[in-house]
Amino acid sequence: MEIYEQDHLQELIYTQLLALKKFQIALQKDEFIMPDEVMHAQRQLARHALMMEREPLVGTSVWAAAMLQPVEKWLPEAEALFDPAAPLWENNGWSREAEEFMQAFGNPEEYQEQTVAKVVTYCREFQELEGDRFQEAYVRFRSFLSDPNRAVISEDELNKMAKSFSDEFLKQQLRACYEPFPDWKEARKCPYCGWSLHHQNGLWRCGQTNICFQLEKRFSWSLQAASPFDFSDDTHVYRLRPGIQRYTLIPGIPEHRIAATLASTYPVELYPKVDRFDIGIHLANQVYYVDVKCFRRSTHLATYIEQLEEEELETFRTDACFVIPDEYTYEGYIQHLQSRIKGLGVKVYRERDFYRHLKRGELL
Repeated sequence: MEIYEQDHLQELIYTQLLALKKFQIALQKDEFIMPDEVMHAQRQLARHALMMEREPLVGTSVWAAAMLQPVEKWLPEAEALFDPAAPLWENNGWSREAEEFMQAFGNPEEYQEQTVAKVVTYCREFQELEGDRFQEAYVRFRSFLSDPNRAVISEDELNKMAKSFSDEFLKQQLRACYEPFPDWKEARKCPYCGWSLHHQNGLWRCGQTNICFQLEKRFSWSLQAASPFDFSDDTHVYRLRPGIQRYTLIPGIPEHRIAATLASTYPVELYPKVDRFDIGIHLANQVYYVDVKCFRRSTHLATYIEQLEEEELETFRTDACFVIPDEYTYEGYIQHLQSRIKGLGVKVYRERDFYRHLKRGELL
């Protein structure tokens, strides 16, 4: 695919996704005002359709209906960038494929819960003034949010976690990552991430996009055999907010597993430099950094890497690498990825290959 065409199609999908979010928000208000972003997205898509000699999607109702259809029906030329069988919107939110596209192409503030981003900024600022205290606090903060056993908790447990921080801002932000969950008796506990499953169309699902279902075939558990929560009847229960579950808990699980595996052989630190990387490995003469990426499709990881600034790319050529957890890879994943990024010179490994290369001293 030509670079210009690729950039154009990525921008086109990105614009539709932002417009869909704005459209959803506008529909929830008492007085509906059509967002400018929606009109811009429709015009951009119509211009592209005419350029491709296709009938444009005219009108908001036609446009919105198309967003519920597989992308191949209205943007077939984007098949190398987006799963053609997936829609942009489903179950009243971005589709799983759309979420991963935004992680790769968008800005974090456009998809993440802002609580974690605020804590990153806060801890980085104060680390420069006060040293390791805020690095340690950040690791504890992120570790709480990456623990399946803390995905759904009692009010007492939440209070205990908050009190572990001496800093009032961090206490407040940890509490802001959770929401009351009065319907816990009707839910089930996800066997992978520990979050709440909901029943829909006769099946238990994890989150809006049923994210953990995709991992069933890699493990020995099933969402449909999940157990209920075992709190006592009078317990006030809280769960991680949906955005925290999706963008912090889910990737945090393999981050911590990989760090624990490495820690059996090497001195390891989590989220070094206040989350500039996921893992730091202390080798004989230097610290080598790992960024764990949980993209289900190599296309999205390639897009993410292509968006990096030259300074960041240089780090991943010399002092760091990307590692894809084994449960997210498939046959041909690395080969397809390398075909997209071969000119960039960065290092990318499957988890099991990474351990082997590290043991042999082949990373540096």
